[in-house]
Amino acid sequence: MASAQIDTVRVSLVTFMPGSEIFELYGHAELRVTRGSDFDYYFNYGVFNFEAPNFTARFVAGETDYLCMAVPASYATMGMDGRKMVEQDLNLTQEQATALATALIANSAPENRTYRYRYFGDNCSTRPRDMVESVVGDIRYSPLEADTTTITLRDIIHRYCRNYPWERLGIDLALGSEIDKPITGREAMFVPMQLMHAIDGATIERDGHRVPLVARTRVMVDGNDDGTVLPPTPWFLHPVTVLCFLLLAVICISFYASRRTTRNEQRKTRNLLHILDTVILIVLGLLGCLLCYLVFVSTHEATSPNWNLLWLNPIYLLAAIATFQTGHSSFGRSRWKTIVLAIAGAMPLVALVAWPFVPQVGNVAFLPIGALATISCLNHLISR
Repeated sequence: MASAQIDTVRVSLVTFMPGSEIFELYGHAELRVTRGSDFDYYFNYGVFNFEAPNFTARFVAGETDYLCMAVPASYATMGMDGRKMVEQDLNLTQEQATALATALIANSAPENRTYRYRYFGDNCSTRPRDMVESVVGDIRYSPLEADTTTITLRDIIHRYCRNYPWERLGIDLALGSEIDKPITGREAMFVPMQLMHAIDGATIERDGHRVPLVARTRVMVDGNDDGTVLPPTPWFLHPVTVLCFLLLAVICISFYASRRTTRNEQRKTRNLLHILDTVILIVLGLLGCLLCYLVFVSTHEATSPNWNLLWLNPIYLLAAIATFQTGHSSFGRSRWKTIVLAIAGAMPLVALVAWPFVPQVGNVAFLPIGALATISCLNHLISR
């Protein structure tokens, strides 16, 4: 009996609720394998190395490689302080558990452990699910919200980063219309908590009958289901508030410059306004270049098509360059400057009119950003 107990292999899914860092907001999942008292490892598909060569460049290009690491139980929960942990023992036969353990050990070998990470389709949540399916076969998962209602990947992202509005703005800028399509429950399992709920009432085939996939569920570390996410961002630090204050400042300086009566006062105020407007155009132009790279060059999921290119693109860099043009040109008096600034200033207005007809959800912070672009271009046109 003792020998049989030692040889018993048990596999469980361990889910960690969200943490406070941006890369922890969607939780984490690992497969835990135990065999008696001499083997207890967590197989983690969410390991990455910041110090890998060209990590940042490869990340932007969508070429991020993650690793499957076998972590001893004594180290598996390091850095998870305060985060609720739920373990679901899988109802596997010894043959299935052994086959899964063997596959996981092989996956974590140095020659096999690297894989190309995909945020929605191949991550620390989908990999454990796929590994279990590879040995169990047909799994009928519990219905999720995405199976019964119209929900999108963007809806799920917004839910988990609701207290992080700047990160949400960045996601809404970078990810295009692909994440605004209705999804299935299976697609929603890219989030570990969704996978945890899906297998909670899932069934598998055994001896001609359907039996529960989960034999037992226990809370390893108690805590909040929302994890340790930070509290909501104060209203005065919210991107909409900050951008509206910046917009108000530009409007006030523009009005002040138009009311100056002496030539010296006009020159000083307009110089300040020229610098501010040009900096805004340069920043927007650089963001537009990054967006073009994500859409046309990178292999990231869901970055193309992206309708934000209607109003955020490299034309702002041309507009910034045009602001330094003075006097006459072969095309007439600053005609090139006028054309570029007019196009750049009109882009947000065109996007505003067209947006109700495009298949992509926007962000309310886009409005003050677009207004800043239009006013900056208009200021340069008026003062040329």
